[in-house]
Amino acid sequence: MEKSLIISNEIMGKLLRLRKVGILTSYELEYLVYKIIKQMGNKNYEKDKKILEDLKNMGLLSLEEYEQKLKVLEDIYKAN
Repeated sequence: MEKSLIISNEIMGKLLRLRKVGILTSYELEYLVYKIIKQMGNKNYEKDKKILEDLKNMGLLSLEEYEQKLKVLEDIYKAN
C-alpha cells in the first residue's frame, strides 16, 4: 500500500512539472489526474484529497479552485 502512495506521488510530481514548464495545460493536467483517479479506484480518496489540500496550502490553488476540484474529486469517487 505504501508503494502505491510513492508511485502516485511520483506520477503527480511529474505531471505538475510538465504543467509548470508549460507542456500541459491546466485542463490536460486535470484530465490526466481524473484518468489516474479512475484507474486507482476509491482506495485513494483520502490521499487525493490531501494532495489537493497541500496544493491549496502551497498557494497553487485558491480556496475557490480547491473547493471546485474537491467537488470533482468527490463526484469521481461517487461514480466509482
